[in-house]
Amino acid sequence: MFRKPLIGLSFIAAPLLMFGVLTAVPAIVQAADATLEQKAMMAEGTVRSVDADQHTFVLAIPDQEPLPLKYDDNTKFTDDGELPVKPDILKAGVKVRVSYENDLATQVSLIR
Repeated sequence: MFRKPLIGLSFIAAPLLMFGVLTAVPAIVQAADATLEQKAMMAEGTVRSVDADQHTFVLAIPDQEPLPLKYDDNTKFTDDGELPVKPDILKAGVKVRVSYENDLATQVSLIR
């Protein structure tokens, strides 16, 4: 009537499954590392435009496309990397150094 499953089959399937998992894990970790490396970036340039209501600005970087960025309440604004200042330092024509992840500025430092 009903046949019992062969025990030998599980001895074959388990190692194959483990091999698949073990070979996939390094690729997943490597992809995650690559994503982290791409997130934390730094740029230096001149503020091209600012929209204070939308908390956005565009950074003009020499020999590159303009970089649109956002900022929020966690973004740190500093005067030449030292003294904290208010976000209203962002004005067209001001030179800044920006640390950002994806399109969100984490630190904006006025360059003097």
